[in-house]
Amino acid sequence: MHRRNFLITALTATTASRLTAGPQASQLPQSENADGSNPHFVSSEIAPLKRVLVHPPGPETLRTFPMFSGQHSMLTWELLRPEAAIQHKHFVAQLTRHGIEVLYFEQLLEESIKRCRANGAFTAWLQNNAPRLVKHEAHVTAQSLLGIDDRFVYQRDDSGLLNPATSPTTTLFFTRDLAVMTPRGVVICNFNHDRRAFESALTRFIFRNATTLDKYPIVFDAITEQVYVEGGDVLLADKKTLLVGIGNATQQEAAIRLAKVLEMDVIAVQMPSVEQWPGEWSGLQSIFYHLDCLLNFVDHKRVLAIPYLLEQQHARNNPLLEILIGLSRIERLSRPERIAMLNEVQNVGWITRFQAGSGKPDRTLGRVKLLDYLKAQGYEVNYVGGQLPPHGNSLRYTTERVIREARFMAANVVALRPAHLVSYAGNPHTNSNLRSAGIQVDTFAATELMRANGGPHCLTMPLERH
Repeated sequence: MHRRNFLITALTATTASRLTAGPQASQLPQSENADGSNPHFVSSEIAPLKRVLVHPPGPETLRTFPMFSGQHSMLTWELLRPEAAIQHKHFVAQLTRHGIEVLYFEQLLEESIKRCRANGAFTAWLQNNAPRLVKHEAHVTAQSLLGIDDRFVYQRDDSGLLNPATSPTTTLFFTRDLAVMTPRGVVICNFNHDRRAFESALTRFIFRNATTLDKYPIVFDAITEQVYVEGGDVLLADKKTLLVGIGNATQQEAAIRLAKVLEMDVIAVQMPSVEQWPGEWSGLQSIFYHLDCLLNFVDHKRVLAIPYLLEQQHARNNPLLEILIGLSRIERLSRPERIAMLNEVQNVGWITRFQAGSGKPDRTLGRVKLLDYLKAQGYEVNYVGGQLPPHGNSLRYTTERVIREARFMAANVVALRPAHLVSYAGNPHTNSNLRSAGIQVDTFAATELMRANGGPHCLTMPLERH
């Protein structure tokens, strides 16, 4: 979303939410814990998964045009073949085979439309979120809002030129980015670009109006908080602690607000930054866009992580830096570009802890990187690419294992229960290393899905783990 439109969007979204809100928190089932948390929501990334929200990549994902790159969802270089939907279906089959209840975004959207029509609020919601569809209100369905309905996607204006009435939700299948369930309720996310802003509006719409979701209160709405946060940057370490990647898709201010509102400690992790400076280098952003591409929880006191970037001992001396320095010479990068590149690699992974309730930084933590902090808490680490063989070639290991499997989303796994994961096939070194640690790893072919830079963790929005 363009920053100049942020306040307008926030105000209209707030107005619309008053018109379309479902049951208030006081009408919902009371929490069972004295601290206000609900044990049936989500308190960790590894507790047994019971209920999850997904969205298959449907016809809307085919409506991208690969000759422009812009804010509208149809303007992108990213293309998926129809096989992506088949691969997603195989993934969902793995979830249901283990007794996990799967909810579908489109069905919840239909529920929400029906409810809003019944209470007379749907027209107002369209006016605030999809004004070009207002005159067609009687014919608008979930598929219309998702961008599957040809009538509204391939609409022409009075001069005969293409003028879509809606923006196809071409990345909605990464449902994790849209919202995150916490011990107290749902965090609705907010994107810092127009291309996915409508997805956020749809997510807020279903959590306020779908009967199936009535028991999940919205406890943090990033639009009303006026901050940017994406779900792939938020990991639940335990019922009292969040990890939040900041500096790229998610603002530091979001981490502070989450600590205050949710009354949880927030460990803010520096991500590859989008701050502008002369000679900015953005090579890390393409692979490590969200925190869940760098690290995920896989068992009690065990994480899967990218080597080097998240440990202080490797901040200024590691094979990745050696490779980048060498390749920068081949490419003849300018001195500002080389400095920006080195700074970017060295800065990733440093953490700040914002204290529950106050949001104030904890100065006692000192200067430390994420894996150093987790190891001090008793965590063991498995690395993307597997362990470096004794006396192995670290440059080859980093190039052919670490970065290659990181690009294929090896770190972006989802836990069905402790020590039982679903991962993309095609990451043999990482998956073999996990299995050697006693982790069960189920895989599925995802040659199309991985092209969109997301993995199984991105494909799921857990609603209940217990």
